[in-house]
Amino acid sequence: MNKKHIAVIGGGAAGLAAAVSAAENAQVTVFEKNERVGKKLLQTGNGRCNLANTNTAAGAYHSDMAAAKRVIDAFPASRIMDFFEELGLLMRVETEGRVYPNCNQAAAVLDILRYSAAERGVAFRCGFDCSGIRKRADGFELDFSNGACAHADAVIIACGGKAAPKTGSDGSGYALTRKLGHSVTPLYPALVPIRTKGAFARALKGIRCKAGITLIKNGATVAHESGEIQFTDYGVSGIAVMQLSGFMRGGSGFELKIDFSEQYSFEHIVYLLERARSRPREVQDIALGIVPKRVAQQLIKAASEVNLTSPASGLSYRDIKKIASAVKGMRLGAESTLSWDNAQVTAGGVPLSEIYTDTFQSKICAGAYLAGEILDCDGACGGYNLGWAWSSGITAGLAAAGLIQEEIC
Repeated sequence: MNKKHIAVIGGGAAGLAAAVSAAENAQVTVFEKNERVGKKLLQTGNGRCNLANTNTAAGAYHSDMAAAKRVIDAFPASRIMDFFEELGLLMRVETEGRVYPNCNQAAAVLDILRYSAAERGVAFRCGFDCSGIRKRADGFELDFSNGACAHADAVIIACGGKAAPKTGSDGSGYALTRKLGHSVTPLYPALVPIRTKGAFARALKGIRCKAGITLIKNGATVAHESGEIQFTDYGVSGIAVMQLSGFMRGGSGFELKIDFSEQYSFEHIVYLLERARSRPREVQDIALGIVPKRVAQQLIKAASEVNLTSPASGLSYRDIKKIASAVKGMRLGAESTLSWDNAQVTAGGVPLSEIYTDTFQSKICAGAYLAGEILDCDGACGGYNLGWAWSSGITAGLAAAGLIQEEIC
């Protein structure tokens, strides 16, 4: 009896995981628009590939929380690690539960997936950009921009989102899902630096510091993070900033509040500045030991009109309180996130309500499965997004090949 033929559209993380899993019981072809598979995967984790996170919880994702929790509960990081260990990849768990390949190379993860797929008979068709998809009584017809066409009994759409378009993730996959009847929520760049208003960040270009940072919209707190902030000529970057970027989903009225001394109270900062004022220092040196000197200079400029080189003893108590307020809550207008070119992941996509979360099969088009970033589920930094790619890809592959039984949920 001929094996079921499954077409996987997209040779990224989710697509490769789906192909390897489905090939245990089906004939699988991966169609990839780039000249090679896994281009984006090679860039993850600064080339180290943060595979997953052992602390995975639904709260690490922006999505339909109930649906995301069902997936995470059924496919924790331990199952992802078992999958890769079975393929021969050694891993280690580092700080904050981050899982990396033991060799510290994203290329090794890609090679393990490619070789494992090939050993199971998966065919790779690179340079095949899927431009059309049609459901037929006997399966699916696929059209490609190079003029080729193909037939498949089932299809797994795993062609990514819009983030990092230079890797091939240009958002073209959403048109395919719409052709099958799916909707797509508004799309926004996530895990991306933020452009700020004014000259404060530009003056501190190159400075990195640990701080608390709060995203505010129209006076109300949206989200808060603590961690490293990097100042640039366009605004701010760093993990803490990028974690907040996914909440900037259109509109205006956003601002950032930075607490440069999160572990200390406003009153304690006032006390330290008061003590420094009594010493023979210039104003620009009054916050030595509290924040980096260049940061202190810009905070003082923003908080007061006092000359930086004048004696600190000339500062009034009101000046001291203004400077302390800047240390504890410097406000920067958040103009926008940077572009898709700078984003690591896409916020938005096909709603999870339109798939069966135990199989990732479409509720709208039987025989079609969706996996990875094309779905409306983006996670925090730390391996969560790749974890989603693996779990959705593996599940979709097994389900498409008939290796797991569907329970409608």
